[in-house]
Amino acid sequence: MNTATDSTNPMLGWFTNLLENTARTIATETAQLVAEKLKEALRDHGEDRQCNAGQAAQLLGYVKPDGSPNVPAFKMYRERHPDFANLGRQIGRRWYWQRSDIETWIKAHPRGGRVSGA
Repeated sequence: MNTATDSTNPMLGWFTNLLENTARTIATETAQLVAEKLKEALRDHGEDRQCNAGQAAQLLGYVKPDGSPNVPAFKMYRERHPDFANLGRQIGRRWYWQRSDIETWIKAHPRGGRVSGA
């Protein structure tokens, strides 16, 4: 029976050290990579985002009872407020706004044009 122990196999200690050092190096490099990716994701999250009509509807409070965007009501809002529509851009049949523009609009129009209880 051939069992590997430190006394019978001097390579075992060297191999153990190699494995431990490699594991430490990989863990450190992985942690650095994850930290970089996380910083990138947070930086991207802070940038101004483009919103479609559904997202804009939710920001303005046009939601159905189930929480989904009420796009038909939002479309009526957009048609009633041409200044708001001018903030966005239309590509084909779809509309897009910058989130910061919507937030500025909300601050300038606190009720957002909605009638409470409607």
